[in-house]
Amino acid sequence: MNLIPKMLASILWSVIFSFSITSLLYVPQVERSSEGSYFEFLPLFTLFIFLFTPFIIVLGIFAGIIAEHISGKISWSPYWSQLLIYAGIGGLINYFFYYSLFVYGPAAVTWVLLLYGIGGGWLYMHILMFVKWLGTRKKEPDPAL
Repeated sequence: MNLIPKMLASILWSVIFSFSITSLLYVPQVERSSEGSYFEFLPLFTLFIFLFTPFIIVLGIFAGIIAEHISGKISWSPYWSQLLIYAGIGGLINYFFYYSLFVYGPAAVTWVLLLYGIGGGWLYMHILMFVKWLGTRKKEPDPAL
């Protein structure tokens, strides 16, 4: 079983997906008002976050399933459970980072954090699977013994 191509695909997917969605959903930064706010339409942008964050997490999960279907190396049941756990945790952690960083910088930075959290959780899952595979592969008997 070769998980290296799958881990590389995970990295590539997270990079492409992060930049494409970030460019689509980026709200242009406006001049700071006298109150020090970065954005003119804060409620509208917050609505975007609530609408698109679950959608992005679900897309990350489906991307993992497609990658798994192409490789066909690991059984579906453990893959589903681990993918849901790690992609969900990565997305939720960065979802909260988004709110803590929102007032300090442009939206693009926090969207990249959110999306790389999902991609990072996905990559972390594959690293764990690779380590597990290393532990379960057949060990050749030592001819010297």
